[in-house]
Amino acid sequence: MRKLLLLSVIVLSAGLVFAGGQGESADGSSDQVNLRFSWWGGDTRHKATLAAIEAYEAKNPNVKIEAEYGGFDSYYQKLVTQLAGGTAADVVQIDYKWVHDLAAQGEVFVDMNTLTDKIDMSGFDMKFTRAYGAHGDYLLGLPTGLNAFGLTLNSPLLKDAGIPVKESWTWQDILDYGGKVRALGEDKYLMGLQPQHFWYVIKIQLKQKTGNNFIKDDLSFGFEKQDLVEVLEYIDGAFESGAFAPLEETVLYDGKGWDQIPNWLNGSYGMISSWASVYTTVKNATTFDMTVARFPIPEDAVNPGLQTTPSQLLAVNSRSANKEEAIKFIDWFFNSEEAINILKDCRGVPPTSRARDILAAADELDTDVVTAVNLALPYSGGPENGPSLNKEIETIVKDYVQQVGYKVLTPEEAATQMMEDLEKVLSQL
Repeated sequence: MRKLLLLSVIVLSAGLVFAGGQGESADGSSDQVNLRFSWWGGDTRHKATLAAIEAYEAKNPNVKIEAEYGGFDSYYQKLVTQLAGGTAADVVQIDYKWVHDLAAQGEVFVDMNTLTDKIDMSGFDMKFTRAYGAHGDYLLGLPTGLNAFGLTLNSPLLKDAGIPVKESWTWQDILDYGGKVRALGEDKYLMGLQPQHFWYVIKIQLKQKTGNNFIKDDLSFGFEKQDLVEVLEYIDGAFESGAFAPLEETVLYDGKGWDQIPNWLNGSYGMISSWASVYTTVKNATTFDMTVARFPIPEDAVNPGLQTTPSQLLAVNSRSANKEEAIKFIDWFFNSEEAINILKDCRGVPPTSRARDILAAADELDTDVVTAVNLALPYSGGPENGPSLNKEIETIVKDYVQQVGYKVLTPEEAATQMMEDLEKVLSQL
């Protein structure tokens, strides 16, 4: 029966190709369409996405897709500028953290709730999709994958230091084992954290202490000042002991992927903080054995607090002159077996049950990526609210963490001044 079905698909596909003819799309359209597709990522994602675009163009000769891709560091500011100027791409990859800020600009992307008859969403977990991709009833995009923030371990270095290569870690483990790695050499540190990732250390540790989002829905703090002081004291102590790599070293590469950071690639760090969605890219650039672990959880956590999210969201520019073709491309991108087999897990564990089934049957899913997500999902802290994802709030927190790291402020001083600055922002929301 399966062979018969496969044969039918082949015959149908062949029929469509012959019916379409040169210069026509699979649905018979011959009007030339030019689309732009913007995303960020590493080389593995770029190559897979470019290959998918090429396959789509081959099926639809009247469609030309211009790829706009690069790193994450300047993507958001560029996108905001393009949206304001009406020059954003037709198909746009966005971060779930931007949903509330982007929605505040109006309906800049097509509401996906209006596309259920044009994009097959039956394989998505729509409860998860709406929890992260919607602002109220407005659904900005569909998730490109399931993601989790966790640890990537340098197995040989940990073994050399006599540290167990395990899946579960506590914050105390980081402090306890830091000295073992330092003993291996002056350039060796247990944990590499990009400056942008200290924002996760702050809000995850606070949620583990309080059970609250960083900012509550009523725009009050989700923590007491003493909670924040204790988290900053932990960070200060981890720098002091050498458990965390010094900021002077990591700040040089803030916003870059770990696949581009020399001190990870040369084996100087025992572990790094990272999203599961970038694991494959990092592994492809790394020469030593890697494995994954859960982000630290203290034994007395009120809430495990781990970040489990969509990898990104894919949206359609509401000002696109070619919305129908952009929507058709997204349906193909998520649901066609051809696209699934090309893209594999370049954006993390695929978001649809159909894609996961196809890739699992072909043994094409990186088991470490799946493990990273599975380790975190039972310990998810749940979706963050809009105020806790505010970019200005994130920037303030990151600035004060750096002042602690550079010994400009004590944790007590940083907590006091940070909360004063945050209150000013909150008063304007």
